[in-house]
Amino acid sequence: MCAGAGEVVATSAPAVAHYASDMPEQTSPADEWTTVLDIAALRIEIRAGSGQPTVQRPWFDVRLHARSAPFAGTVETAWFIDDLRALRAAIIGVVAAAEEEAEWRPGDPLPDDDSVVTHVVGGNRAAELRVSGGLANSGDVLWMTLWLTPSGDDPYPALAMHLFEDRTVLTGRLDALDTVLAVA
Repeated sequence: MCAGAGEVVATSAPAVAHYASDMPEQTSPADEWTTVLDIAALRIEIRAGSGQPTVQRPWFDVRLHARSAPFAGTVETAWFIDDLRALRAAIIGVVAAAEEEAEWRPGDPLPDDDSVVTHVVGGNRAAELRVSGGLANSGDVLWMTLWLTPSGDDPYPALAMHLFEDRTVLTGRLDALDTVLAVA
């Protein structure tokens, strides 16, 4: 049975899934959240962690807004600085794969289907995002597969999104992510 809009989905993880109808699409200017990824199917916002016991590594509150009709919603979780570095590596990895594919010429051997690298961000008890992708055409359009689950410990429920995205949109928020990484 599927949950309808406005219903809260309980998970086995500390993350909470909300549906898009109860989350504003944009945050207010006074809000502390920083958007570090904003593509058609997914927006990721972060802020310095608060309200929990002190840990020795910097951590961040994270909101992953999935927009993949007919399923849409928000997963709230916490990631460490290493997870944000992994997010940056995933974005750069998809662009690097596209650049490598752009060098292919007719007659070059094509890689095996299993050679596509999947980048994992988060996981364990936190939300897990898996990212893979490459070049979709001879221009700046990339193909991407995103897989999101509220807990890396439990692969279900999960939302898989397959999309095409412009390279400049994908990398458009890297400066905000770099700023957070430099300060942390």
